[in-house]
Amino acid sequence: MNNERQLINYLKANICPTARFERSKDKDKQNYHVTVRDVDSALVYDGLRDSGFVLSESTRPHSSAYTGKKLTFKGNVVYIVVRDKNSNGVHYMKRKDVTPDKIGLGGKTYTDTNIFRNDVHQGLLHCTTTENTIALMSILDVIDEQGVFENTHVLVADKSRITSDFGEVASAYSRVKKGQRVYFPKESNYPGIDFFADDIGVSAKGDKGSSRLSTIDFKESIDKLGYSTEEMILKHLCARQIYKAINVAADACAELKYFKRKLGTITQENMENYVDNNTYDTYITDVKNAQWEGIIGIPKKESECRRYWNNGDINPLLFTFCTFLHRFYSQQNIDKISNLVVKLFKDTPIEFEYFDYNIEENKVIVNILPIYQYKVWEINYWGNAAIALNNWPAVKGLE
Repeated sequence: MNNERQLINYLKANICPTARFERSKDKDKQNYHVTVRDVDSALVYDGLRDSGFVLSESTRPHSSAYTGKKLTFKGNVVYIVVRDKNSNGVHYMKRKDVTPDKIGLGGKTYTDTNIFRNDVHQGLLHCTTTENTIALMSILDVIDEQGVFENTHVLVADKSRITSDFGEVASAYSRVKKGQRVYFPKESNYPGIDFFADDIGVSAKGDKGSSRLSTIDFKESIDKLGYSTEEMILKHLCARQIYKAINVAADACAELKYFKRKLGTITQENMENYVDNNTYDTYITDVKNAQWEGIIGIPKKESECRRYWNNGDINPLLFTFCTFLHRFYSQQNIDKISNLVVKLFKDTPIEFEYFDYNIEENKVIVNILPIYQYKVWEINYWGNAAIALNNWPAVKGLE
């Protein structure tokens, strides 16, 4: 019997009998590892440790999404990867737990990596666990080319949160390492800016970050705009007047105009009246009739949204309108929007910085793109029909 199968039998009998097991090939299609599913990784790894096994981080390419461990089992080295039962539910840190403000970097300036490292380390010890601190400090080690990623189960499970929150810190650290002077503003002092590098504002993004910018962060400039349709829409979005923004857009967008004819002026009250006087099925029919192919802006969770609708909730309808604003109005008027936003940000010295890390290759990836390089912009929206404004429409650079 091969080594992996022996370990599987041991796990079934002693640690996680209800889990699913498989002897899987690594990404190199030559070597094997044990894959464990439908159970939390902590249960498996802690169970093995409690049984006396010594686990260490694997450096083999098992999977694109998961990093494994290795142990000596019956005299042989065996590799194991646990694919957590609910990858979205297994987290070691909360969102916004390790931002520059939480770590205590707000208002500080750095030109020396040693001082920077020490402040980050001390700050992490006060705002997260020792396990998380070791994982996060190892990112700085990799940037310094002096170490490898540690506690990779944390780095894998919380990658989105780490690249988004701690990515601001790591990106700034890489700037200091290159000889730049970095300053972290106090919270909310500089909207849209996470830190300054040699007086250039940097908007740090995580591995899945985009070139979205909130109009609210540029209120002073937007307030000075004129009265064209696209200018008024940005003004209304900046002022958090979503109904006014949609109402203006409807005059230049056939899909939204379809509903404006039914509602009259698009207001919260008129949307409530529409919901009260039309069934959910009529609403879906109208969404389809408003467009050529009838597929945009239809809520995915039908039973849930039907229940909301029957209770007089306008969120499904508002979700449709916001989606139309993005997918129809914005695309139909992309040249006008682009010209406006390029002009708006012409003298705005902001750089988008995208931070990511690759555990398998033991490297950190930082990509920098100045805002002025974007020449094509849209009004971007993504949300859900249960809480339509959980994500506020923003401008997003496309090219």
